[in-house]
Amino acid sequence: NYLEELTQANDVETAVLAATHLWYAGYPERAQALVEPAIDSSRRRVRIAGAELAGLVGDSSVEGALLRMLDDRSADLSAPAAVALARLGNRDIVPQVLDMAMELSEEKGEAAVRALTILGGPDVIEQVKARLLKSNRASEEELKKIDAEIRDIVTKASDFATNDPLPDESELWTDIYVNA
Repeated sequence: NYLEELTQANDVETAVLAATHLWYAGYPERAQALVEPAIDSSRRRVRIAGAELAGLVGDSSVEGALLRMLDDRSADLSAPAAVALARLGNRDIVPQVLDMAMELSEEKGEAAVRALTILGGPDVIEQVKARLLKSNRASEEELKKIDAEIRDIVTKASDFATNDPLPDESELWTDIYVNA
C-alpha cells in the first residue's frame, strides 16, 4: 500500500500525514510510533499533525508537550492540542479551554467547543454555566431556558425512539448499494 510506504518516509511530516490517513481508514499500526517524533519536531506543521495523531491513537506519553502547545498564543498550535488533550480525557484543561472559547479567534473557539464536547459530562456543563454567568454572557434565566429546551429535545427524541413503530421489513434494503 502506498500510504504504508509513506509512513516509512524520511520526512516526518509526510510519514505522520500518511499514518493519520491510515488511522482514519482503520489501519492504526504505524501511527503510534510517529507521535513522539512529530510532537518533538521543530516544524510547526509537523507538531500540529503530531497533536492530532496523539489524540487519535490515545498517546498520553506526550501530554506534557501537548499542554505546552495548549499554552501557545497562536491558534494553529493551541487548537489541535486542546482537541488532542480532550481525546486523552484530560479534564484539567477545561478552564483553559473555556478561556479559549471566549477569545475572538474562530479557530480557537471551534476547537474549544470540540474539546468540551469530547470531554462532555455534568462537570463540564456546570463549569461552562459558571463561566457564562461570571462573564455576564448569560443570565440564570437564559441558562434555565436553554436547559429546558435541551430537555425537551431529548424527551422528544427518546419518545420517538421508544414509541414509533419500526420501519417495514421491505425498507431493510432501501438505499443499500452493496448486496449482502
